[in-house]
Amino acid sequence: MQVCEDELGIDPPLLYKLGYDFNNCGGGCCRSGIKAWTRTALFFPTVFARRSEWEQAERALGGARANRSFAARTRNGEKQALTLQQIQQEYVPNAPSLLKLEP
Repeated sequence: MQVCEDELGIDPPLLYKLGYDFNNCGGGCCRSGIKAWTRTALFFPTVFARRSEWEQAERALGGARANRSFAARTRNGEKQALTLQQIQQEYVPNAPSLLKLEP
């Protein structure tokens, strides 16, 4: 980002300025991790809400989709689906600390 600004005189894309590691999908990439989804909930709540609604609708269809989610976490060595609703409840309240946004 510094090279873009200082050496090339180019304004870096917004997502990089907001701390994302990527600049695609408008903050709603299906391959995002917990921190990126938390960042999206904070900076792009409409995108987060739409993805969350879609995720829940797909899970409600049952079958192979019932236990799928955009994110996952590992607990006790086992990978677990982590829905965007869970991220909203468990991670977003602590977003400033998690994302190191506090001074």
